[in-house]
Amino acid sequence: MERLLSTPWVESNSANSVIDVSKCCQSLDLYRQLVKGYIDQLDYGSAVYWADKLVSLSGDQENDVYLLAQCYYYSGQYQRGATFLTTQNFERSNLYFRCLTAKCLYSAKEYLKALDVLDLENKNVVPGRQIRQSGWKPQESLNPIKGQIYLLRGKVHEALMNRILAAQNFKEALHHDIYCFEAFQLLTKHHMLSRAEEIELFEVLPFEKDCLNSDVDFVKFLYSINIKKYSHVTMTLNPIQFATMRRNLDVLTGDAERLYYNSDFVQSYKICTKVINEDPLHIGCLPVYIACLVELKKVTELFKVSHKLVDTMPNTALGWYSVGSYYFVIGKHDVARRNLNKAMCLDPVFGPAWLLFGHSFAQEGEHDQAMAAYFKATQLMKGCHLPLLHVGMECGISNNPQLAMKFLQDAQSLAPKDPTVFHEMGVIKFQEKKYAEAQAHFMETLSMVELPHMRQFLKKWEPVYNNLGHVSRKLKRYNDAFIYHKKALLLKPANASTHAAIGLIHAITGKTDLAIEAFHKALSLQRDDAFSNTMLRYVIDKMVEESKDGECSLYLTKNEFSLVVSTRQFKFQNNYFQRRL
Repeated sequence: MERLLSTPWVESNSANSVIDVSKCCQSLDLYRQLVKGYIDQLDYGSAVYWADKLVSLSGDQENDVYLLAQCYYYSGQYQRGATFLTTQNFERSNLYFRCLTAKCLYSAKEYLKALDVLDLENKNVVPGRQIRQSGWKPQESLNPIKGQIYLLRGKVHEALMNRILAAQNFKEALHHDIYCFEAFQLLTKHHMLSRAEEIELFEVLPFEKDCLNSDVDFVKFLYSINIKKYSHVTMTLNPIQFATMRRNLDVLTGDAERLYYNSDFVQSYKICTKVINEDPLHIGCLPVYIACLVELKKVTELFKVSHKLVDTMPNTALGWYSVGSYYFVIGKHDVARRNLNKAMCLDPVFGPAWLLFGHSFAQEGEHDQAMAAYFKATQLMKGCHLPLLHVGMECGISNNPQLAMKFLQDAQSLAPKDPTVFHEMGVIKFQEKKYAEAQAHFMETLSMVELPHMRQFLKKWEPVYNNLGHVSRKLKRYNDAFIYHKKALLLKPANASTHAAIGLIHAITGKTDLAIEAFHKALSLQRDDAFSNTMLRYVIDKMVEESKDGECSLYLTKNEFSLVVSTRQFKFQNNYFQRRL
């Protein structure tokens, strides 16, 4: 009885199915709108389901195939999307399909396969047969697809550590699509170009030719705020017609970067705080914000920010970089390196993490490991002077002054107004016993650090005054040397080496009582100071002997050499962290 009832039910349902399919074929537009509606509502599961049925109903029409592949991409099914397109050779017939296929492979970290797809031409699938080219493109598509092809090719080359080809492709992307800002941002934020190269690129971009609706000035303004900011401290000048952009977060971030790179950390921090309060996860501002917190030693705030970033963005390099920055500031370098390793595993081309990785080794005196990390940062941040600066500093510590000077000169060519570069050049010249040149570099440094916006950081630059004192003593300008060391004491009264240097000047000028007092003060601050111990015994012996009533001349060049302090100024990008760090 049940079998007799079930059979006509199946037949009736089958007939209705044929009728339903016929109706569906007449309403494909309805299903396309349905899929796009689910995409707008971020319901990608439903979008994939109905897009798949749409492809079957339409007989693999190109716009429906492209829509389904997009749904796979949006839902994170990258391998499935790439396989779907390559199975029927869609990637060979059309640039839009080729670009989407490569994007799926790139997101799946199949970089070599993505590059193969991007480099496809009209190749034979089987001997004697070619895939017919299609001129199809999505409706209402204003952006040239070739710009996206070059952009994606550049990102693939960057992932494969080929920065030169990556930079070339990013430049081509901009020449084909002037609105492809991501290409310009990758060139600038990843420090692929020097400031001069960025300006040269900016001047040759086809703004007048490709900009829409005569918005040349607006697009130029937005691109200009992303160019490197080593040369001047002035804020971004918003043209009158763009006055409403004054509160734009990206424009404010550009001002913060400019102030940071010119060592005005307090003002940079204030602007970053304003941006972060409005948008706590502003990717462009966060590297500069973290760098300012490190420079200003705001440990508590850095702790809160770093752990918030790790909680909200655990799969990004920036989050773990911020945690590493916190542990670096509090002196736990081993823990800092563990967190920086996580950042570098997530993003191997994140230059600020490599730079901070080198700093952690340098702080512990591990110069070989520090040099390796700095050289890696140099490869990743070609347009940033900080890796070159720190490589030069490590070469100087390793007693290789000629190589150190070469790296410092390269850093100076990128950042001609960074006081740290001039100071380290002075230290190298002192090592080479070229005291007049060393003094010139130190005086140039002093002229920069005594600017109004730098005066609040004078304590950090105490070594400049001490080193000027050492150089003046070598040049037998003892009064000048004494004045510089006294200025250094005003900044750091408890510095034993400064008191020892003052004692040496008193001993040389025959002021034995004052020399003994200065050496006693140095030993009270640092009991194991070998130089002060030696000099104190020597001066006391001279007093006891009373063999001379005139000037007591002391020439201990090797010990004097140990008094020279090489200041180490740590910065992050960045950028970026721009920083970056």
